[in-house]
Amino acid sequence: MEAHGDNHESSVEVELRGLSIYTHHGVSDAEQEIGQRLVIDVSFDVPDCDAVLTDRLEDTIDYAEVADIVALAVTERSYRTLERLGNVVAERLMERYGSDAVRVRTAKPEPPIPLAIEEVAVEVARVREANDLDLALLGARGVTIEAVSSTYETEPVGAILDQPDFVNAVIRISTTFEPEKLLDVCKAVEAARGRVFGGPRHGPRPLDVDLLLLGELELETQRLTLPHREVTRRRFVLVPLLELEPELRLPDGTRLSEALERLVTGERVIRLGPL
Repeated sequence: MEAHGDNHESSVEVELRGLSIYTHHGVSDAEQEIGQRLVIDVSFDVPDCDAVLTDRLEDTIDYAEVADIVALAVTERSYRTLERLGNVVAERLMERYGSDAVRVRTAKPEPPIPLAIEEVAVEVARVREANDLDLALLGARGVTIEAVSSTYETEPVGAILDQPDFVNAVIRISTTFEPEKLLDVCKAVEAARGRVFGGPRHGPRPLDVDLLLLGELELETQRLTLPHREVTRRRFVLVPLLELEPELRLPDGTRLSEALERLVTGERVIRLGPL
């Protein structure tokens, strides 16, 4: 653990090496069903760590807690790639410790390949961005960001399920734009982030911006329906919405917390951390 600081604040660099966990990640059936051992190393910064000044145990880093966070991220579901697994671990550590930089090295000591190799490994590095590009693009087009939910990892839904997981969030805005002009702004931001329109419905895309609610407005045109038709049917919409406003209702009085309780789908929604 390396400390950096001055007389006013300090940060520490935490490392945890050689955490060995039996898992079920990988592409092959054997990896998914039989499983294998992974060895994980992590390093991350902890800003404003008081322990360097106080020498109190309650101000230091609980290494057992670090190990538990990593172990839970690794074992709660199966991933096909080590890259995705490492990114999930990094997200959890950034959320818990407010870290600006995290590195996660994930190794397979006995890789399932026919050649003699000591190990294969993937290292993921995450650095927190000072300004989120997508929010900045909205702000530059006349939309004021008032609040932002956490990000949530969600599984694909719809017609195309064989694609990477999505990361979803909800933002609360204020704007003077009329509804369809606001929709135009959303589509412009999608295009600026590389989305190519005209692909299959529910297919992979770098960014998808939907209008969910616009105050008490109820609207239905060829291009836009408000409230959004799926707002009460999708867990990945309701969970971040209710994080921002737990008592939120639709214009017709429907309580969205009750809509969430009524959902019987097992759709996976896992909180990752700040946007």
